[in-house]
Amino acid sequence: MSSTFTVYRGISRREARDVLEEQRYFRDERVRFGNSKFGAHAVFGSGIYFIDDYEVAGQYAFCHAVHENDDCTVLRQTLTFKAPLILDTHYTEAELRTDVLRWRLGTDKVVEFTVAQEKTDIVLPESIRKYVLHHRYDGIIYLLPNGARYFISYFPEKQVRHIQIDYEFNLEEALYKTFSELRQLKHKNVK
Repeated sequence: MSSTFTVYRGISRREARDVLEEQRYFRDERVRFGNSKFGAHAVFGSGIYFIDDYEVAGQYAFCHAVHENDDCTVLRQTLTFKAPLILDTHYTEAELRTDVLRWRLGTDKVVEFTVAQEKTDIVLPESIRKYVLHHRYDGIIYLLPNGARYFISYFPEKQVRHIQIDYEFNLEEALYKTFSELRQLKHKNVK
């Protein structure tokens, strides 16, 4: 049984044109924004990362656009999973990282991750991806404490459909309006 979700991804307008034309993504999340420590980092390995919150997707679009000196686009699409790994309060990111490390090292002597360790790269992102796929999951749904969900698609060519523009804006507009206001303006102008 599969589950389908409406998800968002914030990218630069230039990248969005290519994605829309081909109806597929060409790069995963491995972007550092300028020479800052901020970036979109693929903590669960290579794949396409989405979120179900269009405002957070707007923040990602803004960061990509600043980095690429371009305008901002938030894309909306459907994502279908057959067997996603669920990360939430019942099975946390720290528990996943501990399991991956045990699996990689072949030992039960690995101590559990502390909160401080859970955000480090001690467990390499590609090891997490390999672990998830080895256990026959086709992606990850990460339920955040604020209720938002991140989605990591490891097979986007099979899982992602109906890619379309949800809203667009330029960098200057983002300085004076919230992402929700920018989206409302776009949707109002379409009607």
